[in-house]
Amino acid sequence: MKHIHFKTIDSTHNYLSSHYQEFDQMTLVSTDHQTSGIGRLERIWYGNQDSIMCSLLLNDHLDNMKISLIPLCAAMSVHKVLSTYHQDILIKWPNDLWINGLKLSGILVKSMIESCKVLSVIVSFGININQESFPDDIKDIATSLKRETHKTYDKDTIMRHIISQFLRDLEYLKTDSTYVIDYCNNYAALSGHVVTFLRDKTSHKGIVKHINDDGHLVVQCQK
Repeated sequence: MKHIHFKTIDSTHNYLSSHYQEFDQMTLVSTDHQTSGIGRLERIWYGNQDSIMCSLLLNDHLDNMKISLIPLCAAMSVHKVLSTYHQDILIKWPNDLWINGLKLSGILVKSMIESCKVLSVIVSFGININQESFPDDIKDIATSLKRETHKTYDKDTIMRHIISQFLRDLEYLKTDSTYVIDYCNNYAALSGHVVTFLRDKTSHKGIVKHINDDGHLVVQCQK
């Protein structure tokens, strides 16, 4: 595996998105500081030298797996590793990890597609490890391993364990995707909770039942 590390970069995700054709399978890009970190739905991702910020390039054997389930597979891998440090971590569909309702980690997955063929997939991880404080706009919704356990961790060791675990779990995704779905359902943060969502530009409420075999959230709508 090739590992490229930057002291500062706009975004590891953006870097691989721009250079994916130049690198081999499983190229890892990490950084200590991002000037334009991004999360899902173009939200800002805050991170610094106390957090894990990295992106992994996948471009081999993609035809053999369900691409849509990669975010859940990545969440499962992060959960497996971080649960060795804290026992109350849950997976918030489709790609966040929570402790007691506070965000610990986010995952962003982007597919590079040409002529209906998936050429590459970029999987980006943002994980709060040793932060003791957060910016005002997220201080009430974010947490870190250190804040929850009052211990300091070697973030590089954790990152290596997560990437190794993820690569092993991708093999499950190729052969038995139900394992990934079952795992995420076992640790689902939203099960039994009421959520609000948009359908046909109309707001609806419902109770979350489970994640189905296609990786979609099944919600029982309220009348």
